[in-house]
Amino acid sequence: MFEEFNPTRAVSQQLPKNIDFGFCCVNKNYVKVYKLHNYSDKPIEYSFSQCYFSIDKKGGIINPHFTEHIEIGACFDQAKVIVAKTTLKVKGEEPIVIKISAVGKYPFFTLSKKTIHFDNILLTNNTSETIEIKNVSEVGSEFFVEQVLDDEFDDSSISIQQDKGFLNSKESMQLKIKYKPKIPDFLSYRRFKVRMHGGNEESFEVFGRSQKVGGKTDVCL
Repeated sequence: MFEEFNPTRAVSQQLPKNIDFGFCCVNKNYVKVYKLHNYSDKPIEYSFSQCYFSIDKKGGIINPHFTEHIEIGACFDQAKVIVAKTTLKVKGEEPIVIKISAVGKYPFFTLSKKTIHFDNILLTNNTSETIEIKNVSEVGSEFFVEQVLDDEFDDSSISIQQDKGFLNSKESMQLKIKYKPKIPDFLSYRRFKVRMHGGNEESFEVFGRSQKVGGKTDVCL
């Protein structure tokens, strides 16, 4: 999506003098796209000075009545505040100084519980519970849920409905955990790890105990 465009004939005045990315999630790319349009009948040469923030086209020539798209990007490897400047020079116009700022933040989430117990569930029954994951940070980020295999036995009676998603700042979501026992009088166990891109990592455990069925030990397929 393009940022607001200033349709002035002077190329150097078409970019804002202050560009603010606001809060940015660590290890995530942010891009703002701007337009530079040449209203004249002659080619116009332009250039940007070196800057901490990435500028995809540091300079070039805009042909008559053509538009150049300029991408300015921000990406942080740690939490910090950056304020930088670049100078836009357009041949035949006064240079302008553009201030660019952004705040790198680590995302952080919490889980409403660390353990779920399903007790005495019949083989013919399906049951479920939810865990709330909440983004308590100032930046949005993706999250991923992975099943941790602690042994070689693949017990599929415990499953999770959603294994990834995106949470905006202060947003929460319910993760649905399902239990459908397959073996009578059996204790199922699964451990899940939740991680947020660029942020923290948490885990939770799920236990499921199935009922005996008339003293039989048949497996429910």
